[in-house]
Amino acid sequence: MDLASNLSLTEFQTDDRKDASLLAVVAVCCVLSMLGSLLIILSYVFITEIRTTSRAILVHLSIADFGVACANFIGATVYFHGYLKLNNCETLPANNMCAVINGFCIAQAFFAGYFTLASVLWTLGLAVYIYTLVATVYSTIPIHVARFLFIFCWGMPLLIAVWLLQTDRLGYSPNGGAGWCSLKL
Repeated sequence: MDLASNLSLTEFQTDDRKDASLLAVVAVCCVLSMLGSLLIILSYVFITEIRTTSRAILVHLSIADFGVACANFIGATVYFHGYLKLNNCETLPANNMCAVINGFCIAQAFFAGYFTLASVLWTLGLAVYIYTLVATVYSTIPIHVARFLFIFCWGMPLLIAVWLLQTDRLGYSPNGGAGWCSLKL
């Protein structure tokens, strides 16, 4: 019996080391993604010759990707599962530490969902813009289409994220995800 418990403990420690190395890889990838997005944004800001509509769309996509990388970095480096289990947040929800951790978890889930959806919509916007250039007679998209694209790609994710927040669908779910905060299952 003692050998079986030692085996399971060894397996658990091995899984923890695998999880730690996987989280380290995720954290490094997030930092590299943040740096790449930051380089695109700063080059657009400081090099005026490259300011075109397509690059403006790319900058908005980079801002969204920067937000995704930040949210994923927080999700990879903050061990929500351990904090919530350590403080017995499932059985003692009135605990102050649980409220702080849960609030931070909900904020991380909100920003992860918002920026991920914004990134997808800005990618769609870039595809529509390229389609407009290649397949139609327009050399650029009209200003009202660009304004609609801006409102749609930043506004729609905000509406969805606020709705998820108001309906209490964001936070930690021990049954789903990779151990970090997103949609509650």
